[in-house]
Amino acid sequence: MSQKLLILLCMRIILPVILLMLMVSMISCTLAPGNDVTSTDGRNTILPDSIDTRPGDIVFRMGTGVAAAVVVSFDNDGDYSHVGIVIDSCGSPYVVHAVPDEPDFPGDVDRVKCEPIEKFYDYYQASYGEICRIDDAEAAQRAAAFALDAHRRNVLFDNRYNDYDTTSLYCCQLVTLSYEKSGVRITDAPIHEYYVPGFGNMSCHMPSDILHSPLLHRVAKF
Repeated sequence: MSQKLLILLCMRIILPVILLMLMVSMISCTLAPGNDVTSTDGRNTILPDSIDTRPGDIVFRMGTGVAAAVVVSFDNDGDYSHVGIVIDSCGSPYVVHAVPDEPDFPGDVDRVKCEPIEKFYDYYQASYGEICRIDDAEAAQRAAAFALDAHRRNVLFDNRYNDYDTTSLYCCQLVTLSYEKSGVRITDAPIHEYYVPGFGNMSCHMPSDILHSPLLHRVAKF
């Protein structure tokens, strides 16, 4: 979520959720870049070593900051705040995902990114995660190729969360559109309609809409 949208969404959240977000915020301060935070085995990622992925796998994570708590508070069935899709880069798994407020360099814009899966699941960004897969490996490959192309074209992040406009993409839209272009409707869940004062209308899917797809099966949860 962008900082502007975060402020506006907080206006609609009841007191217990606000308190939860403050707690998460305090915890996430210990995970901020610059602090020496590693796992007990010395790794900076929550991703287990033993997990094998393949192109087209859908990856979910629960973020460590306030924005993640806002997302799941709006997603009634939600366990995760963010989602991406796995691609293969010279034999190594990478994740393509549409995300705001994670610049790779000074002046970087919010856009569709591609980064090693270990970074997607690093301790600064993820508290827990899940990897899911469809049985149609060829369709998954095509979906991964579409997502990678969106990255290469520098498609911008959709701060309006408008599922009806594909010129820019938010995280769930990138995944659903990638599979739609591969011939698979990954979710039949209706688009959620929200009105946020000062921001306007939002028309979007939530991570749980994808997670609960009957086409997906779990590869790993950690």
